[in-house]
Amino acid sequence: MLFNASLSAQSRLRYLLFAAVAVVGTLAIWAARTSDGKQLTQTVAAWPAAVAAHFSDNVGGGESNATVSLDPPHFILIGDSTTRGQSEDGGGWGNAFLWLLSRGATGVNHGVNGALSTGYYRSPTWNDAMQEVRQAAVSRAVYVTIQFGHNDQAPNSNVTLDLYQEALSGMAQDVLANGGTPILVTPLARRDFDADGVKVVDNLKDQRERTLLAYQDVLQAQQPGEKPARIVHLNEASLAYIGAIGPKAAYRYNKYHPLFPDTTHLNELGAIVFGRIIADLMLGHPPLLVQSGDKDSWAPGMGNDDDGLSNFFAPDPHLSARIWHGDAI
Repeated sequence: MLFNASLSAQSRLRYLLFAAVAVVGTLAIWAARTSDGKQLTQTVAAWPAAVAAHFSDNVGGGESNATVSLDPPHFILIGDSTTRGQSEDGGGWGNAFLWLLSRGATGVNHGVNGALSTGYYRSPTWNDAMQEVRQAAVSRAVYVTIQFGHNDQAPNSNVTLDLYQEALSGMAQDVLANGGTPILVTPLARRDFDADGVKVVDNLKDQRERTLLAYQDVLQAQQPGEKPARIVHLNEASLAYIGAIGPKAAYRYNKYHPLFPDTTHLNELGAIVFGRIIADLMLGHPPLLVQSGDKDSWAPGMGNDDDGLSNFFAPDPHLSARIWHGDAI
C-alpha cells in the first residue's frame, strides 16, 4: 500500500515536470517570434521600391560592361563608430565586412568612434588613408567606403546638412584624385520603432538624401572615361530588413549598454548580418525576393556589374538567402 502511494507520488512529480517543461518551451517560442507573418510579408513585399534604385540599369541580368581586374583589391573603410569594429570598442559592420574578403583581397578599418564627417575630412587619419590609397593603387584596385551621419545629425555637432554633403563629396573626390574608387555608403539605419513597435523610424532620412546628393556631385565632377564613384544603399536596405524582422529580433543585434538599449551600434552578430548586406549590395545581390528553389539570376558572379568583386568575397548562400528573404538571424 505504501509502495503504491509512493509510485503515485512519483508519477505526479513526473507530470508536473513535463508540464513545467512544456510551459517554458511555449514561452521560449513566443519570445522568439519577431513579427506577425502577414506584417512581415507585406513589409518584405515593399523592398524593391526601397533598394532597387541602383539595379535599374541592369534589370534582366545582362552581361556587365565593366572592365574586370583579377588582381586582389584593397579596401579602406572610412567612417564613425558604426564602421569601426567591436574589438576597438566600436559598434560597426566594418571588421565583419573585412572577414568576408578572400583570394588575397585585403582591407583596413579606419573608422573612428564619435567621428564627424567634417572633423574626419583632412584630419591626420584621413591624410594617412589617402597615402595608403596612393601606395596601394600603384599595383591594385583600391576601394574606399565612406559612411557618416550618426554623429553629424546631433544638435551640438555644428554640422549642417550642406557641410555634411560637402565633406562627403570632398572625400570622394580626394579618393579619385589619389587613384582609388570611392564608395559612398548611406548610413546604417537605427533600430528604432514607433510606439506600437510596428514601423521603423526613419531618423536618418536627411543624411541618406544628402549622401545621395554628394554622390551625384561626384559623378558630375568626374571626367569622361574615369572609373566612376559607387554608392551602396545601406540605409534603405537596413530599414527594410529591420522592419521585416521586427523589434524583438532587431534588438538582438544591439551592442550591450548597461543603462539603455543601444539601437545605433552593433554587436558581433549585428556586424555579421549588416556586413553581409553591404557585401551583397556591392556584388549586385537582388533586393527582389526569389521563391525558395528558384534560380537567382542576380546572384554574385552571374554576369552582374560587380566590378569583378565577386571573385574576392567568400559567399554565404545560406546567410544571404535568410537576410534577403526577411528572416532574422
